Amino acid sequence: MSGLITLIKDDHAKLEAVFKKLESAQPDQIPDLLQQVTEMLVPHSKAEEEVIYPAIKSTAPDEGEDVDDGLAEHHHVEATLKQLRVSDPGAPEWMA
Repeated sequence: MSGLITLIKDDHAKLEAVFKKLESAQPDQIPDLLQQVTEMLVPHSKAEEEVIYPAIKSTAPDEGEDVDDGLAEHHHVEATLKQLRVSDPGAPEWMA
């Protein structure tokens, strides 16, 4: 399981790096960066939801609420990504 934890942490670090780029990106760079986030985040989230979260719930039932929060967070992020990918990155409210 420690190897899996390392993979998850590596994914998080890679995603964080792309998010940092998004913070200072020019509007014409944003679609490509959002595509990168989507390509990295969706498979990562699905793997956590299908493997990690059930394992946590079965071995540490008291962590169930945190797992459910993580699942809700994944769905919120995926919905936000979909919204961002169809909006205008040059609009003033986009970065909010």
